[in-house]
Amino acid sequence: MKKFLILLLPLVVIFGCTRDTTDDENVVLKRAKVPIPLKGVLCMTEKEGVDRLPVFFPGTEIPVPGVTLSSEAWLAGHMTFVGNFREESAMTGLVAYLDMDAYAEGRIVLTADYVGRIYAANGDYFDFFSPIVIEVIDDVKHITGTVSITSGTGKFENVTGDSYLSGIVPCWDVVGEWVFPR
Repeated sequence: MKKFLILLLPLVVIFGCTRDTTDDENVVLKRAKVPIPLKGVLCMTEKEGVDRLPVFFPGTEIPVPGVTLSSEAWLAGHMTFVGNFREESAMTGLVAYLDMDAYAEGRIVLTADYVGRIYAANGDYFDFFSPIVIEVIDDVKHITGTVSITSGTGKFENVTGDSYLSGIVPCWDVVGEWVFPR
């Protein structure tokens, strides 16, 4: 009898604990309300037929001759929580300046502010603000900056968080943390 119970006990444990609670209609999954790591890759494609964003000398409305940035661009890529971006994802440049301290050192460094909207694979979207720095080294544009969510819909409603970007234009990596409050 003792051997029978020893054989029966593992079977009871295995078959008695197989209830899948995710099939229970009464289970409500709650968000953790803690920062969740984010990472992704974005690439931009400049919109055709759109004027370029002039780069100004700091504190003036005088454009730097021959220096411009993309004023509007389509965004492609993928990120955690987003999946692959839908084709209507885009960004728009607000203002750009030449860093005169870097220029005095013989470097070309541009600062700019962009806003944009990224559409997730399911159609939800989030809007963002992104101050960036582009340093031109040997004709290669190195980009760094931040991305802050300003609003969103669906799963991005009331999401907060900051992300950091770095890469070589036209593509860059994004890493950060987001909090999903609801």
